[in-house]
Amino acid sequence: GFGSSAGTQPPTNNHQTDEQRRQQKLQNLLSEYQKSKDRKIFEDQLDFPTAFVMKIIGTNDASFLSDMLSLVASSVNVDPSAVPHSERTSGPYLSITVKPTFADASQLYSAYDIIGKDRRVKFIL
Repeated sequence: GFGSSAGTQPPTNNHQTDEQRRQQKLQNLLSEYQKSKDRKIFEDQLDFPTAFVMKIIGTNDASFLSDMLSLVASSVNVDPSAVPHSERTSGPYLSITVKPTFADASQLYSAYDIIGKDRRVKFIL
């Protein structure tokens, strides 16, 4: 009826929605991998070398950005300045989107492992 929003949905950005689905799928696959070390999920899902988008969300302190870029860079054997990235602050948190090129799945697993060990990291997508 008049003034009703029933049945209507806000417009969506298909690229963003597709990226969110892809990230959720990969997060689910990573979770499965972590439960069973016998699985090699990224090898099955990605063609290497690949530029892979990761989002790191953590405490917004003075060194978080540079520390995360250093960890990502070390996992792909490049200088931190060579890691494509963007960042966004939201209150006490900093969201960093990085897009390094991984030569193989072991580099990708390593990146998730070393980043996840930092106590300031709240989420890795």
